[in-house]
Amino acid sequence: MAYSSTISIAHGCLAIIFSTLEGLRSAFSEAKEDDESLFSAKRTLPLHSGRANIVTFACNDTRLVLGLESGSVAIYDTAALLSSGTDEIQPLTTRQIQSSPLRQIISNPGSEPELVAVVGDGNVVLLNMQLEPQGGWAASDLMTQPISGEELRIIRMRVVF
Repeated sequence: MAYSSTISIAHGCLAIIFSTLEGLRSAFSEAKEDDESLFSAKRTLPLHSGRANIVTFACNDTRLVLGLESGSVAIYDTAALLSSGTDEIQPLTTRQIQSSPLRQIISNPGSEPELVAVVGDGNVVLLNMQLEPQGGWAASDLMTQPISGEELRIIRMRVVF
């Protein structure tokens, strides 16, 4: 089943809302021009810990990896996030990577789906789903890109824009 996630602002709080694509399509097709009722999401995840700048699925879509503007990463269980309910879902684990926003989080669809590459300021760190470092590399100076073709051969990654 396909799902949708969207970052929204409700009552002054940032949140990620989750719904099935079927539910989202149905809401659009049934919407009336003068109807101001809000879309009813399957689950809402309030972002009390800060603003998200990266949202990606990893580990064969069983984990949601959230990058926050504070430079931290949080891992959530997608089975819990994609179930109906109003109870608040806590992250499985969190880790502070740096003090500024992360640049990119890339999931690995290859033979090691439990790894993600987190691109920060001048470095890339490979993390498992417990957010434990499994390797990485750093730029030699601030003008050097942290990723090159040679390093990407270390781990097959898919980049979706």
